[in-house]
Amino acid sequence: MLEHDALVLRPWSAFGRSTPPPTPFWALLEPSSLDLVGLVRREPCRGSFFNRLLSRPHTAIHESDDEPLVCTIQRSWHFQISWEVRDAEGQPVGQFTSGVLRGSQNRRWRVHRRAEGCAFGGDDGPALAEWIARDSDRVLTFSLASREDPLARMLALAAAAILNP
Repeated sequence: MLEHDALVLRPWSAFGRSTPPPTPFWALLEPSSLDLVGLVRREPCRGSFFNRLLSRPHTAIHESDDEPLVCTIQRSWHFQISWEVRDAEGQPVGQFTSGVLRGSQNRRWRVHRRAEGCAFGGDDGPALAEWIARDSDRVLTFSLASREDPLARMLALAAAAILNP
């Protein structure tokens, strides 16, 4: 899924397909064919009673074929609203707030809000991605410079799924 240079995030209610609970809130589509390539859904806490008591539900991004996990997004326990992104093995990928994305190796991309969406621009290098709202969809376009960096693309996809313009 992250190999595509662009993705369409369509609200699941507008996508019109049924799935077992928990119901996804975004369908991830390939832009030219509108084929389903992934989905985004909130997942409940699992484990022991104490784990469920102390944990927060998280958001998960899955590929569409048999739904393998791509990454999880979870609110952090900070005073500032921030989210932590982890890959399928649970390793940290980065974190983001409403103003900045922080990736591995201390890389940062500022969130530039626009009326029609957001752009993630680098302080120390090229832009990472941008998303533009079209009707109820969000069209996420990755920069060519991010083609060799799937973790940065994962972080941008997570931010596009969570942040509002």
